[in-house]
Amino acid sequence: MNAFAAAVVVLSLASTPAQNGVDAARQLYAAAAFDEALAALTKLGESPDLTPADLRQVDEYRMFSLYALGRAADAEAVAETLLRRDPLMSLQSSDASPRLQAAFKGVRTRLLPVLVRERYRAGRAAVEGKDFADAARAFTDAQQLIDEAEKSMVSDSGLADLRVLVDGFLVLSTSRRPDAPDATDTTQATSALRLEAALPPADSATAEKSFYSLEDVDVVPPAVVSQVVPNVPDAIRPEVMRAGRPLVITVEIDPAGRVRRASIVVSVNPYYDEMVVSSTSRWRYKPATRSGVPVPYQKVIAIAVR
Repeated sequence: MNAFAAAVVVLSLASTPAQNGVDAARQLYAAAAFDEALAALTKLGESPDLTPADLRQVDEYRMFSLYALGRAADAEAVAETLLRRDPLMSLQSSDASPRLQAAFKGVRTRLLPVLVRERYRAGRAAVEGKDFADAARAFTDAQQLIDEAEKSMVSDSGLADLRVLVDGFLVLSTSRRPDAPDATDTTQATSALRLEAALPPADSATAEKSFYSLEDVDVVPPAVVSQVVPNVPDAIRPEVMRAGRPLVITVEIDPAGRVRRASIVVSVNPYYDEMVVSSTSRWRYKPATRSGVPVPYQKVIAIAVR
């Protein structure tokens, strides 16, 4: 496409409906007029009349054009904008080549743990503010994002801990909503209350800390080196199995990766609880770090008893 033809297409964007503008920009992109396509899409993206579907197309082609121009960092920023609007979206355009799909998947893989933590923190803040409907929505979103992270094989040692917290707080939020059904599982709700009591307040990030936790997005969680859980003795196995719930504990891990304190949050049997707490003195972790420096950390662990 020559410069005159490209200019005609760009100028026509201002006087055509949004979808025509998107189509014109796609033609520029298809003709390898990437600079012109990007300029057209940037202008089009400022229109208040764009539908969500049009805005998505505009940003997809902005991302494509930026990658074509070798501006990978800018393209990833646009991909992040798309994923923050809809973390579970996929690229629909026929122009999304395998290379672009792989790049987009890479941004999603990097971003998912961040989004999970953001939704979890939003849910905790809503619980603190007694807005349990908003809290339930945030924790439901977080559950879906954790599911997606697991399907995408995202490597993040904190997601298993987050699953325990998100599931527990979702039960708590649901049970406290004004429209909560009478059939709410009171045992699960009680367990969730204990979980809430065992954790620092949602706004504790600004307070002086004796240890860090999943509330702290700038901290890399500890990784398991050795975490051997004792078997359930045969004599108490029937009682433990009847409990029908996981054993949930918190452990405080020092900067050397050793457990300094363990507490039962949700019990399954007093004798077995004590066995697990005693075993934690032998557990070892690669310590949590903040800016590369080992820090103390409180970890929540759910143990599925079989």
